[in-house]
Amino acid sequence: MKAMVIKTTGRHTIYLPTFGMLEPENLKPNELIAVNKESFMCYEKLPPDYDSRVKAMEVDERPEGGYGEVGGLEKQLQEL
Repeated sequence: MKAMVIKTTGRHTIYLPTFGMLEPENLKPNELIAVNKESFMCYEKLPPDYDSRVKAMEVDERPEGGYGEVGGLEKQLQEL
């Protein structure tokens, strides 16, 4: 059985009995990977120059709706 030990950006060391969505043959020590914060499921291999602080601020989705579709927030909409 293959397993791995990862170190998170918060400096926690975690033993994972499964590789998640990654193939163990494609991983080497000290490579960067994307891990789900709740399940610690590994889901993506990251490029070597990747900065995890940028990922935290990345836009995932741009909403298509406008302020007219938001109900019950008249005061907040006026402030905007």
